[in-house]
Amino acid sequence: MATNPPIRVPCREALGTALTPHPEGHGGQRPAPRGRRAPNVARGAPVRVLEDDPELAAELAGPDLVDAERVAVARSLQIGTGPWPASLRGPEPGAFGFLVMEGLLGVRTETDELHHLDVLGAGDLTRPWLRLDGATVPVGGVSVRALTPVHLAVLDGAFARRVSPWPQVAAALMDRLVLRARRLSYQIAVLARPRVDERLLLMLWHFADRWGRVTPDGVRLELPLAHHQLAEIVGARRPSVTTALGGLEERGLVSRSGHYLLHGAPPRAFAELRVQAGLSPAPADPAS
Repeated sequence: MATNPPIRVPCREALGTALTPHPEGHGGQRPAPRGRRAPNVARGAPVRVLEDDPELAAELAGPDLVDAERVAVARSLQIGTGPWPASLRGPEPGAFGFLVMEGLLGVRTETDELHHLDVLGAGDLTRPWLRLDGATVPVGGVSVRALTPVHLAVLDGAFARRVSPWPQVAAALMDRLVLRARRLSYQIAVLARPRVDERLLLMLWHFADRWGRVTPDGVRLELPLAHHQLAEIVGARRPSVTTALGGLEERGLVSRSGHYLLHGAPPRAFAELRVQAGLSPAPADPAS
């Protein structure tokens, strides 16, 4: 039976280099010149991706799992709060992208006069360099911002080659992209609801489902978003969001004190829209 050739695990120094554009613009990578590292970016300790995010190795077991965990080591970057660093563009061919390990990213899309904000968190895969040429819908721009300090694993071409003997890993990363598309489908369905306060409550529960923490007083959600950013998420004006939040507080559904606290059970539409978007299985038919 044929065996795979041995795979070298890169040394710590090689994994620690910052990601910068290729000087000729061909999408390669090189270490940032000493003393000229991009502001707002710092390299972190190498990430053992399959150990820190074991869902990516859910389809592996036994020796395959052990071998894959050993070589699935990625470079790591720490991004401070603020705009996406201009240096983190132009990846080498074959790169998967950046895997969010900790923190929140906001991806803002402008189309004519409309602004849309998508929030990414731990486990999400992003490729912020991607641009669409000849798109039918005119897009004014796509910008990425770290809403909190963010820890990223750089799943570059070298990482992709190291894990290539186990296509289950690539398939699991594709699942993450599909899940992100389904979450966007949920958000689009929420935008179709007529009332701003309902849209806002549905999105807060959506975020709480991912990043909230159950406490005796309710579900605590740390969400560092200003009212104008919430407005871009729910398709409303900032004053309308401020009014809607006040109404939710008066009804005892939400309280704020440096964070959000969601009280009671999610609205019924929350479960319905999750099923519609493919984020939850449809309930079993009681007649069956």
